[in-house]
Amino acid sequence: MKLRQSIQCITCEEVLTLRVSLGHNSYHRFDFSCQGCEEPIGLGIHIDFKNVSTKFEFCENSRAIDEEGIIINLDPHFLLDESNAHTDLNFSWMQEAMAIMRHSDIPPILLKPERQGRGDIYEQLGGLDQISNTWQIVKKGWSLANKNKSSLSLRVLKKYNPPHFTAANKSIEAVTNDFLYRLTLPKAYPITDGAMNALKLAKNSFPTQFSSFVTYYKSNMMQSNMKRYFDCFSEFFDDYSEYDQVILYVKNQMETPEGHVATSYGFNKTKMFYGNAYEHFTSNIAVLACLNNIIQGREYDQFQSMDLQKYLTINKANRGNPFLDNSDLSPFLLCTDSSLRNASHHQSMHLIDKGKTIEYRSGGTGSLRTIPYSKYLEKCNQIALTMASLYLLEIELKKA
Repeated sequence: MKLRQSIQCITCEEVLTLRVSLGHNSYHRFDFSCQGCEEPIGLGIHIDFKNVSTKFEFCENSRAIDEEGIIINLDPHFLLDESNAHTDLNFSWMQEAMAIMRHSDIPPILLKPERQGRGDIYEQLGGLDQISNTWQIVKKGWSLANKNKSSLSLRVLKKYNPPHFTAANKSIEAVTNDFLYRLTLPKAYPITDGAMNALKLAKNSFPTQFSSFVTYYKSNMMQSNMKRYFDCFSEFFDDYSEYDQVILYVKNQMETPEGHVATSYGFNKTKMFYGNAYEHFTSNIAVLACLNNIIQGREYDQFQSMDLQKYLTINKANRGNPFLDNSDLSPFLLCTDSSLRNASHHQSMHLIDKGKTIEYRSGGTGSLRTIPYSKYLEKCNQIALTMASLYLLEIELKKA
């Protein structure tokens, strides 16, 4: 379903007619530029699914008006072929959804009659209905658990009730395990499977070394690692409306199509996420490096040319090198792009081309590069979902 709403830019009085696709969260935020003065415009939409109603929120530089103007298509879940950015009567989300589904080798879900209607294809592609609201429950329960407020945490987590989740034990581990695993479905989960294979191999083939690692992990790594996961996912879901535009492509392991653009480009909100997530991720992959040491027949803290203490001081861009040849673990490194991280942390990234492109220099002084904003969102989603897979591995370590 699409809503039509005309607005006027407060800065230059240009009139824009918005065609907004309704999404599956109770709130969606769109950031785009006026077609006249190119100043930023912020628009929110509140959706009340229970009472079937919507309300626009004019957040920045706009007001409602009863005139027709330049067409602006906005979509919370799919990219848009740039040639259709200003086309009226456009329903390109249908073509995008079908393209993703054709890319997937997972057969269509046979839906029960009561599931017909809103969200069918979105859910088939792995979309999680009202995920932002669900995350707020997970986040609050997780935050309380971090403060050792166990009873309060469990009280909050009782509200976590997706239809499939019937576990009597709604501990923070059980809830986050379920939430983050579903976040990786339908096709981003094989990385998790590879990690579990490696863990099983280390545990069964070298039980003494594995036991020593688990003891070390729980005493020296677990607490700081878990804080990084919490911080990473909190930042990700703070601006989920931006990442939501691309996540279905990433969940189905489909590259964002060339010539397709995001209809919201709130880069000021997202420009630090990849760099921050990269820092969290490359710190936590020490777990994978230690598992690989065990699989190679060494103690968990002994690498080919150094010990763990030395390993933890090397450049984070190189911390995946010890397990590059491990087919179960090397896929974790596909999400890493040190040049993008360096540009982010040196404040050397800028949005150009009316929001379609990011221009950046690695480290602030490297050669000038460009990346479509939609591709940047893809990389952000990739590292977030890979972090989810790494978290799922650590949950198993905690239980070992």
